[in-house]
Amino acid sequence: MRVMDMPGWMPKPIRSLNPRHVAAIDPGQGKIQSVLRIKDDRIVFTCVFGSRPVYFELPVGDRKTGEKVAKILRMNRGRNLISISTMELPADKEAA
Repeated sequence: MRVMDMPGWMPKPIRSLNPRHVAAIDPGQGKIQSVLRIKDDRIVFTCVFGSRPVYFELPVGDRKTGEKVAKILRMNRGRNLISISTMELPADKEAA
């Protein structure tokens, strides 16, 4: 499965953690910064727009998938979020 095939792709900014002006941004243009948390069914991470971090949440379905997406995000730090859309999630044996 590709990242863009996941339900909920493109991630949306977390309203409660971001200033109001964030609603006007194009999420795909943010540069991946860091993975903050992997919960059972979602991943929280930041992207940078200019010099400002924006917090995002992506539903992932389960922890194993969250680990795979986190790996992709970490390996692509500094790239635009849209650039990882066509990447394949690692096979189960690579996820750990």
